[in-house]
Amino acid sequence: MRSLSKCRGRKKLPGMLVDEVLRLGYKGGRMYIDHCFADELVDEFTNMIRDLYPEAEFSVVATGGLCTYYAERGGVIIGFEDGMARP
Repeated sequence: MRSLSKCRGRKKLPGMLVDEVLRLGYKGGRMYIDHCFADELVDEFTNMIRDLYPEAEFSVVATGGLCTYYAERGGVIIGFEDGMARP
């Protein structure tokens, strides 16, 4: 696990997350989000994604067990399908 960038201020964080998933190739579709007491951040982030991709689908759950240890309080773990066809 590595840090992608430093965020100076809570207000910029949702936009930085959107920029990062777009940079990594998100083009709409299914996204998986685990969070550790970060409901507000997840709501802002998913609303921003939905503005860009109205068809986006989200699976949002609170972290449990080991993921809570790695995400820490206020953290999120985001994964998404890249839309590539699979054999």
